[in-house]
Amino acid sequence: MRYFLEAGCALLLILMIRFPQEALSGAEDGLVLWFQTMLPSLFPFMILTGVLMGRHAALLLNRYVTPLSKKLFCISGEGCYCILTGFLCGYPLGAKMIATLVQNRRLSHLEGQYLLRFSNNASPGFLLVYVAQTILGNRIPLRFFLTCIYGPALLTALLGQWKLRRKMGYKSSADFSHPTNDTDIPDRTVGDAIIDSFEAMIRLCGYLVLFSVIIKMVTVLLPTVTTLRAVLAGFLEITTGLAALSKLPEAEMTTALILGATAFGGLSCIAQTAGMCRDSGLSIADYTIWKLIQGALAFMAALLFLYL
Repeated sequence: MRYFLEAGCALLLILMIRFPQEALSGAEDGLVLWFQTMLPSLFPFMILTGVLMGRHAALLLNRYVTPLSKKLFCISGEGCYCILTGFLCGYPLGAKMIATLVQNRRLSHLEGQYLLRFSNNASPGFLLVYVAQTILGNRIPLRFFLTCIYGPALLTALLGQWKLRRKMGYKSSADFSHPTNDTDIPDRTVGDAIIDSFEAMIRLCGYLVLFSVIIKMVTVLLPTVTTLRAVLAGFLEITTGLAALSKLPEAEMTTALILGATAFGGLSCIAQTAGMCRDSGLSIADYTIWKLIQGALAFMAALLFLYL
């Protein structure tokens, strides 16, 4: 894997030297997208969730939501908070929350890996405003759209829970988490949350610029293969990739590809997730496999709905 990554970087560097104007254009596109969309939409959420990582907020959350989370997902209260963050705040905040809790020993590695498989998704705002309205033009029912996106993730949660119960014999969420002493968990100030969130946003900016340049290089190498170029763009980066997919002519297949790419999230989001989880010991390969499965399920569900 390491050699593959190094070879890819070397190839990208050669292409950037060969096509400097296109590389500059791709970098500009990534920076504009980060500054105008990612920064204002994600940064406030990162700060607020960082503050809520403090001991008192987590204990209060545990008191009220742990009984419900045990019944639905067989997880702890902290795990339920990760699910809420991942589904409501979007990439990569769910992964960041899970990784932080695993590092602080407030989640076991086992529960963290289980949660990472399904609770790190695109935010509702991104889905409803950008994907459903801007990209798809509201041409499919909203209920079906949300089912295609969130259904595979919830199915992953059920399959993962069943597999863990069967393999390890778990009976309750208490078996997932290692108990910790709450007095050992430090409170976080607003300043701490701002610094950590800004560092995360800078990392996201780098990934977004990098994948925007890669997409631009794909465009240069495949100037006439429109369909393949659009599919590769959707596989690489979700925001610019969906815009490329929306320009394909066949409506039904295009819609199915858009829903599949949205459920998958793109290699850029996987790279962002890997950056958030780098010191937690969580497996990105396992996460990638499950996201590919979710994307395939969303694609097939869309095809069945649109063609039958």
